Amino acid sequence: MEYYQKLVNLRDAEATVAKIRTAAIVVFPSDDDPDFAQLAKDTRRRETERQQALERCDRALEVVHELELRLEIGVDQRWQPGTEQWDAAATLVSERRYRRALDALQAGVISRLLELTKTKMAGTGYKVRKHIAKAIQTRSKALRNLLTRYNDAARAMDPPRSTMTWEEVINCAFLADFDLLRLGRNDIRDCAWTRAGAREAMDQHFRILRAEEERKRLDVEIRRLVTHMRDEDQFLLHHERRLEAAGMLARAYQVRKQRSLKSRFSAIHMNRLYKLSKLRGFTGCILPGEPAKNELLVRVPIVAAEEGAGNQEPELEDDDTDDEGLEGLQEALEQIVRITEDS
Repeated sequence: MEYYQKLVNLRDAEATVAKIRTAAIVVFPSDDDPDFAQLAKDTRRRETERQQALERCDRALEVVHELELRLEIGVDQRWQPGTEQWDAAATLVSERRYRRALDALQAGVISRLLELTKTKMAGTGYKVRKHIAKAIQTRSKALRNLLTRYNDAARAMDPPRSTMTWEEVINCAFLADFDLLRLGRNDIRDCAWTRAGAREAMDQHFRILRAEEERKRLDVEIRRLVTHMRDEDQFLLHHERRLEAAGMLARAYQVRKQRSLKSRFSAIHMNRLYKLSKLRGFTGCILPGEPAKNELLVRVPIVAAEEGAGNQEPELEDDDTDDEGLEGLQEALEQIVRITEDS
């Protein structure tokens, strides 16, 4: 491949020299001509170009001679376009150029995605976001150049490979399709599963299978959540009354606040689960069940405190937050009862 590339460079240098030599010869007028200075300037420029072209041609020829000595190729055996060695090497070089262009394009897309992720990541400061935004803008231009380089390499293949558009490159889901563009022992581009519509159908099929598995799991988790909310409320209510019966009103007040806070979220969750149960295809159950473990299960009856018993802690006044919590708890319990009756 290296010998083929040096031969291509030599042919390009020789073509440049031949083009310069066949250029029109400038005939200088007399020194009194007003265009004499400009014509002299153009002539010096052309002479400089001719000398530089000859030097590049000589350097390319020296490199070819050095490789021919190493590869033991005679001057009379030098590869020419159309020969078997030339065509085989040209195929290898085009494939290498295609692979490198594809790798560079994929690396550019991944770098752009990582920068976009960092921009939207929590904890990224304003100045860092602005700096990343400028870097993304600059990288977009470089990514377009990489896309042009890839498309040129893909068209130069025999047969030509698939080209890409800018919309396909900036699509995040396109990363999974890079492997389909790589060269392999067998050409898979004509397979039915490599088509965009077929791959999308396969993706949807596997999403449906995973959704069925997820639905079965959610049927279990939903009932666990409802059971946990019921047992947690009974657990907190039990210890609230136990502390009140023991005269620990301050601690009972803190437990009541915690139970009120939990009841607000329980009401929201039950409302959403109730709407979910009305959807078509719902196969779960939103009624509470029996827990496998009984850490929150309480069955001990609560004995009210005797009148006039001594209080170990001072009594605290209730506030509006407690009333709101009790109202939220009452709404959650009424929601559970109504759902039970409907079922």
